[in-house]
Amino acid sequence: MLKEIAKLQTENRNYQKQQKKQDSLLRQRDEEITELRKKLDKYEKKEKEVAKNQSYIHAKALKEIDQKNQNERKHDTKDGRKK
Repeated sequence: MLKEIAKLQTENRNYQKQQKKQDSLLRQRDEEITELRKKLDKYEKKEKEVAKNQSYIHAKALKEIDQKNQNERKHDTKDGRKK
């Protein structure tokens, strides 16, 4: 009977050790996931900023082209030429 109790206690200790190890691995994995989420959020924020800047630059370039065309039209009509 004592042998069985000792055996069960050993099994119980082994299960507890295994559970602690699994808990530690889960905590480590959760920390890695959290860190990766932070990196992803930072990356996505940066990508949005880049897209916003590109959109602004594109709009500015279109505005400058339009302004140039308007200036050319004004210049041409002053000279008596029409396009």
